[in-house]
Amino acid sequence: MAVRFIRLVAVSLLTLVALLPGVAGARATTIQDREIVPFETVAFIDCPGVSEEIELAGELLLLSTTVMDANGGFHARFTLVPRHVRGVGLTSGTSYKAVGGDRSHFNVAASGLPLVYTNTDMFNLVSQGGTANQQFRFTFHIRVAADGTEMVVDHFTAACRG
Repeated sequence: MAVRFIRLVAVSLLTLVALLPGVAGARATTIQDREIVPFETVAFIDCPGVSEEIELAGELLLLSTTVMDANGGFHARFTLVPRHVRGVGLTSGTSYKAVGGDRSHFNVAASGLPLVYTNTDMFNLVSQGGTANQQFRFTFHIRVAADGTEMVVDHFTAACRG
């Protein structure tokens, strides 16, 4: 659900990081943005007794705060929240509600290192008819220390509840 958003954030952040050396010593600057965008997708639920595609539609609330600190460092927070996202199982006709969200944090020093990026997603497809609910969790974390040492954590789970 949030893959396009994550890619957009990653490209934006990498572009801004490339510009960091030229802004060292500048005053701190904060930019905040709030946007609501239409959303449509087809998701797949695979739980005991339920295995089908679900056509989802609604809106996504996108919030962002970016800060260029006085030392030239860059810090960003991004939040994605589904708003009124509802769906229907294409086989069963079961109604679903999508709840959850996505949070990303990005911090980098003016020199480009250290760099830390964390993205956490948790989305649930909640049935409105008593059938199983699908829960997705995704965490991606990367840290590059000042000496260039990298640490990456990538974890995904999908579970059925209820």
